[in-house]
Amino acid sequence: MKNLFSGQDGYTVVEMMVVISILGILIGSLIGINRVLITTWLKSNLHSQLQQELRVSMNQLVSNLRSANKIIAVEQQRLSFYDQQFDEQEIYYQPEVGLAHNDDRNLISNRISDLKFELVADELLVIKLVAEKDELERELQTGLVIDK
Repeated sequence: MKNLFSGQDGYTVVEMMVVISILGILIGSLIGINRVLITTWLKSNLHSQLQQELRVSMNQLVSNLRSANKIIAVEQQRLSFYDQQFDEQEIYYQPEVGLAHNDDRNLISNRISDLKFELVADELLVIKLVAEKDELERELQTGLVIDK
Protein backbone atom coordinates (compact mmCIF):
# COMPACT_ATOMS: atom_id res chain seq x y z
CA MET A 1 0.00 0.00 0.00
CA LYS A 2 1.09 3.54 -0.60
CA ASN A 3 1.48 5.62 2.51
CA LEU A 4 -0.56 8.79 2.05
CA PHE A 5 1.65 10.92 4.29
CA SER A 6 5.15 10.07 3.15
CA GLY A 7 4.59 8.98 -0.43
CA GLN A 8 6.40 5.65 0.16
CA ASP A 9 5.13 2.18 -0.71
CA GLY A 10 4.74 -0.38 2.11
CA TYR A 11 2.53 -1.43 5.00
CA THR A 12 2.01 0.48 8.21
CA VAL A 13 2.55 -1.05 11.61
CA VAL A 14 -1.19 -0.95 12.28
CA GLU A 15 -1.93 -2.88 9.07
CA MET A 16 0.67 -5.49 9.96
CA MET A 17 -0.75 -5.87 13.49
CA VAL A 18 -4.27 -6.35 12.09
CA VAL A 19 -3.02 -9.05 9.68
CA ILE A 20 -1.04 -10.79 12.46
CA SER A 21 -4.10 -10.68 14.76
CA ILE A 22 -6.34 -12.20 12.09
CA LEU A 23 -3.75 -14.93 11.40
CA GLY A 24 -3.48 -15.63 15.13
CA ILE A 25 -7.24 -16.07 15.40
CA LEU A 26 -7.32 -18.38 12.36
CA ILE A 27 -4.42 -20.51 13.61
CA GLY A 28 -5.95 -20.73 17.09
CA SER A 29 -9.25 -21.90 15.58
CA LEU A 30 -7.48 -24.50 13.45
CA ILE A 31 -5.61 -25.83 16.48
CA GLY A 32 -8.89 -26.14 18.40
CA ILE A 33 -10.59 -27.93 15.51
CA ASN A 34 -7.59 -30.23 15.12
CA ARG A 35 -7.70 -31.13 18.81
CA VAL A 36 -11.41 -31.99 18.59
CA LEU A 37 -10.84 -34.09 15.47
CA ILE A 38 -8.00 -36.05 17.07
CA THR A 39 -10.02 -36.67 20.26
CA THR A 40 -13.01 -37.84 18.23
CA TRP A 41 -10.85 -40.11 16.09
CA LEU A 42 -9.16 -41.67 19.14
CA LYS A 43 -12.52 -42.32 20.82
CA SER A 44 -13.93 -43.81 17.63
CA ASN A 45 -10.85 -46.01 17.22
CA LEU A 46 -11.15 -47.24 20.82
CA HIS A 47 -14.85 -47.93 20.30
CA SER A 48 -14.01 -50.00 17.20
CA GLN A 49 -11.31 -51.95 19.05
CA LEU A 50 -13.68 -52.78 21.93
CA GLN A 51 -16.42 -53.85 19.52
CA GLN A 52 -13.98 -56.06 17.62
CA GLU A 53 -12.72 -57.62 20.85
CA LEU A 54 -16.31 -58.34 21.91
CA ARG A 55 -17.19 -59.91 18.56
CA VAL A 56 -14.11 -62.14 18.47
CA SER A 57 -14.64 -63.27 22.07
CA MET A 58 -18.36 -63.90 21.53
CA ASN A 59 -17.64 -65.87 18.35
CA GLN A 60 -15.18 -68.06 20.26
CA LEU A 61 -17.70 -68.66 23.05
CA VAL A 62 -20.54 -69.47 20.68
CA SER A 63 -18.33 -71.76 18.60
CA ASN A 64 -17.27 -73.71 21.71
CA LEU A 65 -20.83 -73.98 22.98
CA ARG A 66 -22.34 -74.99 19.62
CA SER A 67 -19.85 -77.85 19.37
CA ALA A 68 -20.57 -78.96 22.94
CA ASN A 69 -22.28 -82.27 23.54
CA LYS A 70 -23.93 -81.22 26.75
CA ILE A 71 -24.01 -78.21 29.07
CA ILE A 72 -23.25 -79.42 32.59
CA ALA A 73 -23.58 -76.33 34.78
CA VAL A 74 -24.44 -72.68 34.27
CA GLU A 75 -23.39 -70.13 36.86
CA GLN A 76 -23.36 -66.36 36.54
CA GLN A 77 -19.72 -66.11 35.40
CA ARG A 78 -18.86 -69.75 34.76
CA LEU A 79 -20.15 -72.43 32.42
CA SER A 80 -19.17 -76.11 32.25
CA PHE A 81 -19.82 -78.41 29.32
CA TYR A 82 -18.73 -81.63 27.64
CA ASP A 83 -16.96 -81.23 24.30
CA GLN A 84 -17.20 -83.64 21.33
CA GLN A 85 -14.80 -86.12 23.01
CA PHE A 86 -16.80 -85.89 26.27
CA ASP A 87 -13.97 -84.06 28.03
CA GLU A 88 -15.18 -81.57 30.58
CA GLN A 89 -14.53 -77.97 29.52
CA GLU A 90 -15.08 -74.73 31.37
CA ILE A 91 -15.44 -71.11 30.26
CA TYR A 92 -15.28 -68.45 32.94
CA TYR A 93 -14.50 -64.85 33.77
CA GLN A 94 -12.04 -63.93 36.49
CA PRO A 95 -11.27 -60.32 37.44
CA GLU A 96 -7.71 -59.20 36.69
CA VAL A 97 -7.34 -62.16 34.31
CA GLY A 98 -10.20 -61.94 31.82
CA LEU A 99 -12.23 -64.45 29.89
CA ALA A 100 -10.62 -67.88 30.02
CA HIS A 101 -11.19 -71.40 28.73
CA ASN A 102 -10.24 -74.22 31.16
CA ASP A 103 -7.45 -72.35 32.99
CA ASP A 104 -6.03 -68.85 33.41
CA ARG A 105 -3.28 -69.52 30.87
CA ASN A 106 -5.78 -70.21 28.09
CA LEU A 107 -7.20 -66.72 27.71
CA ILE A 108 -9.91 -65.93 25.22
CA SER A 109 -9.53 -62.22 26.01
CA ASN A 110 -7.96 -60.10 28.72
CA ARG A 111 -9.94 -57.01 27.68
CA ILE A 112 -13.29 -58.43 28.76
CA SER A 113 -14.33 -56.74 31.98
CA ASP A 114 -17.48 -58.75 32.73
CA LEU A 115 -19.28 -61.92 31.65
CA LYS A 116 -22.75 -63.09 32.54
CA PHE A 117 -24.39 -66.39 31.68
CA GLU A 118 -28.12 -66.68 32.25
CA LEU A 119 -30.25 -69.72 31.57
CA VAL A 120 -33.81 -68.77 30.62
CA ALA A 121 -36.53 -71.44 30.81
CA ASP A 122 -33.88 -74.24 30.75
CA GLU A 123 -33.44 -73.89 26.99
CA LEU A 124 -32.10 -70.43 26.19
CA LEU A 125 -28.60 -69.47 27.27
CA VAL A 126 -28.07 -65.70 27.28
CA ILE A 127 -24.43 -64.57 27.14
CA LYS A 128 -23.49 -61.00 27.91
CA LEU A 129 -19.94 -59.70 27.46
CA VAL A 130 -18.69 -56.29 28.57
CA ALA A 131 -15.44 -54.65 27.50
CA GLU A 132 -14.16 -51.48 29.13
CA LYS A 133 -11.15 -49.25 28.59
CA ASP A 134 -10.42 -45.59 29.38
CA GLU A 135 -13.93 -44.96 30.74
CA LEU A 136 -15.51 -46.29 27.53
CA GLU A 137 -17.71 -49.36 28.00
CA ARG A 138 -19.34 -51.51 25.36
CA GLU A 139 -21.41 -54.67 25.68
CA LEU A 140 -22.51 -57.47 23.41
CA GLN A 141 -25.24 -59.96 24.12
CA THR A 142 -26.48 -63.08 22.37
CA GLY A 143 -28.65 -66.08 23.07
CA LEU A 144 -28.27 -69.77 22.23
CA VAL A 145 -30.91 -72.47 22.31
CA ILE A 146 -29.38 -75.40 24.18
CA ASP A 147 -30.11 -78.92 25.34
CA LYS A 148 -28.92 -79.00 28.93
